[in-house]
Amino acid sequence: MRPTDLADHELRRRWWAWTRVVRAFVTKPGAACRYDPAKYVAAHQGLVSACEVLAAATDGPAREYYRGLGDVVRPWLTTRSLEQADRELLVALYRRCCQIDSELNRGPRAALVLPRLLNGYAVLMAVALGLVIAAAVGGLTVVDDAIRPVRSTFRQLTTAQQLLAAGTVVVAAGGWLLWQTRRS
Repeated sequence: MRPTDLADHELRRRWWAWTRVVRAFVTKPGAACRYDPAKYVAAHQGLVSACEVLAAATDGPAREYYRGLGDVVRPWLTTRSLEQADRELLVALYRRCCQIDSELNRGPRAALVLPRLLNGYAVLMAVALGLVIAAAVGGLTVVDDAIRPVRSTFRQLTTAQQLLAAGTVVVAAGGWLLWQTRRS
């Protein structure tokens, strides 16, 4: 992997994260209290630095593009600057960030989302499997009244039908997780 490839990946990752921060300020007034100012400054500087590294490593239109990205981010030095910004300006900034995020992460965005998606899917599969096993052996006494009809029906199924039912739950939960990930 070339240094510029690594820097480009880093820029895409940092831009995506920064866009989410800007979105928080647009959608949740008072979001500044959720962010550690020192971590925000470090993330901001890292993003500006990634833009500068790529601008220095490229020529022509690409150089101007990366310089322009740095110019979009550079004025927002602290969470306080975002918090005190005029709402219309903040919304315009967020729209511009989304546009740039779309440009940067057109294809490779899956590389940013996929690890989160797979981790969440693995957790859902483990929970679903645990529920299937607990329902089959009657080990969920805490919510026994709520799942008694499900457990009774589940026990009447063949092993293949039980696996199909569990698989359906896992696939549905995975689809829901994918939908939630795409929305964010």
